[in-house]
Amino acid sequence: MGLPMWVFGLSTWAFYQNGVIFKHDSQLSFFQDGRGHPIPLPYTAYSYIQVQGDEIVCIAASACESSVIIRANRMGQFEILCRSRIDSVAQDTVSVPQAISFPSLEGRVAYAWFYPPKNPLFEGPNGTLPPLIVMCHGGPTAQASDELNLGIQYWTSRGFAI
Repeated sequence: MGLPMWVFGLSTWAFYQNGVIFKHDSQLSFFQDGRGHPIPLPYTAYSYIQVQGDEIVCIAASACESSVIIRANRMGQFEILCRSRIDSVAQDTVSVPQAISFPSLEGRVAYAWFYPPKNPLFEGPNGTLPPLIVMCHGGPTAQASDELNLGIQYWTSRGFAI
């Protein structure tokens, strides 16, 4: 239900009516009477969740859209209050991350976001794999996210996997 609160003002949950609104995996959910109810919103990353009355305000983003500030209700109706970017990214070049896992040291499992190369104007040679760039997050405070990252999209649109 939360993250380390090492960043001032960060909130991943808030009291809401007779329950709690919280970020769960890649969605916003309403938790009441021991059950979680997903809120149908088109985003996958949520932060700075605040509630006033029956309105939820937070920063939201997805793999295809930069961060926005939204006002929503638990039925999934929402309004964009502010965008972090005025321009948009051509959706046919956006590489959507895939959650993967793989074996690590001493029998442990590691998890990552995999971004395949994506450019409608280019296809690599048959039978070859694309070059791969491996990036580590700056933990323990930072973490990798599936929200739109133009630095990653730069490379995937040029034939690299991340």
